Amino acid sequence: MTHLEHHAFGGLAPVMGAWRPPHQTPIAGLWFIGAQSESGGGMNNVIPSAYKVALKINVLSPGA
Repeated sequence: MTHLEHHAFGGLAPVMGAWRPPHQTPIAGLWFIGAQSESGGGMNNVIPSAYKVALKINVLSPGA
């Protein structure tokens, strides 16, 4: 038992509907991806969200 109420592995996070920080941060080149970001918890949310963010990074950073 980890006593963490803000994480869910492979399932739905118990804070559904709560505000989460966006993937893109105000700091150039710094992106936030994971269960605590805007995509929410669970592998079903994090994996597709990480893929979409990777595509967005490619579009915003051509040739990088």
